[in-house]
Amino acid sequence: MIARGVFMGFAGESLQQDPDSYRVLAETWAETGIFGFLDEGAEEPRPTAFRPPLYPWLLSWFVDADGLSLVGVAVVHWLLGVGTVVLVLLVAHQLGLVAWSVALAVAIDPLLLRASQLVMTETLAAFLAMLAWWLWLRVQSVEEERGDEGGSATGLVTSSTTLVIGGGALGLVLGLGVVARPTAAPWCVLLIGAWLILALRRSSLAIRTKLMGPALATLLVAVCVLSWTWRNQSQLGKPIWATTHGGYTLLLANNPMLYEHFRQNGPSRDWDAEPFHQRWAQRAEAEQDATLLDYWRTENQLLTDSQSTGFPQTIGFAELKDDEVAYAAARVTIASEPWLFCKSCIYRAFWFWALWPREVGNVEKLLIGGWYSVWFLVVAVSLCQQVWIWRNAGRNTVEGKLESRWKHLRLWLPGLLLLLTLTAIHSVYWGNMRMRAPLMPVVYMLALTGVSRLSLAAEHDQHAGSFG
Repeated sequence: MIARGVFMGFAGESLQQDPDSYRVLAETWAETGIFGFLDEGAEEPRPTAFRPPLYPWLLSWFVDADGLSLVGVAVVHWLLGVGTVVLVLLVAHQLGLVAWSVALAVAIDPLLLRASQLVMTETLAAFLAMLAWWLWLRVQSVEEERGDEGGSATGLVTSSTTLVIGGGALGLVLGLGVVARPTAAPWCVLLIGAWLILALRRSSLAIRTKLMGPALATLLVAVCVLSWTWRNQSQLGKPIWATTHGGYTLLLANNPMLYEHFRQNGPSRDWDAEPFHQRWAQRAEAEQDATLLDYWRTENQLLTDSQSTGFPQTIGFAELKDDEVAYAAARVTIASEPWLFCKSCIYRAFWFWALWPREVGNVEKLLIGGWYSVWFLVVAVSLCQQVWIWRNAGRNTVEGKLESRWKHLRLWLPGLLLLLTLTAIHSVYWGNMRMRAPLMPVVYMLALTGVSRLSLAAEHDQHAGSFG
């Protein structure tokens, strides 16, 4: 709490920046009731789906006569950050980890601390991810109790009510996660699918009971996503379930300029994206089609006096058309060099899991890089230990006595699936170190599984001798 508060106290300048236009959207929403951009000279805002709606809606509650309140944003981010740490503590405890160690690591994580100083969605996404994991553990524990054939009638009624509430709450949180950051959608699909498979494997439960939780979660996710989709259909004329920003992020990650950088420099992160932003800004004025490879390879001649912000607002093109053009241009780039595309996916995965930010001083690189180097090494050791445990599960060990390998994996599914899906998405779409902030609690939990096992082993030695 103290660490988060101190960092928020120094966030004034950062909170005044608005690189992703969330502040503009929040202020327009609060002042006009329309989720959109107010173009110069226009009387009413232009509805948009360029950004997901949940975070701007949350910020819109803190808009006053002077605009978005920086104090309000700071308080919201502080509460979300503290809430994330508390949820990490609860989840880690249920996983049998040294919970206070995991919570402490999350509380002082450089990426999460920095994210709390920015008007961006990482802080909200981290909170929703951990809330979903905690609800998952609650629901799974109830299903485990329902699988006990010796349960009383009263206990079954109580657990049914808990399962309904828990399943609905989990679905709502997952749905909110999608309308906060659409990259959460594959995670939701895989998690609910895994939940259904696990439920169907419980032979002692009735089919209605097995389907209750996954069905409720699916319903609530659908309510959240379809509400946003219906709004876009009614106001933009297209049923957009995510955003109109996806094509741009795919093109930013897959354009001839970046591919040329990869050919010459491999996975180096020292790519100057400004020429790309300039060429994208010229798309309406240029004689060539932006979907053609030659358009991106020609010398930049049109944009001479102005500077690009990297924000792909329209210059003659409509928002939906921009998204279509960007997707088409990215597909052309990928199809032209499929082998380089495969290599670039690996490069972007390394960018996503970089040890230090690119644009910081040497001291910051040393401190942040050292922090993550140590933790990633501990994760590697812990994963090797887990592989050994899985191969020896069922023998006369503490792990074999306490739980089966599948029960243990079931508890970890939300974190592991989130890690895999976000890494995969940002290997294809644009990604950088900042975007992995919601994954950092998962990293620390994986790292500290080894410490927890050692603590468990020491405790067992004291009471029952060696493991044998």
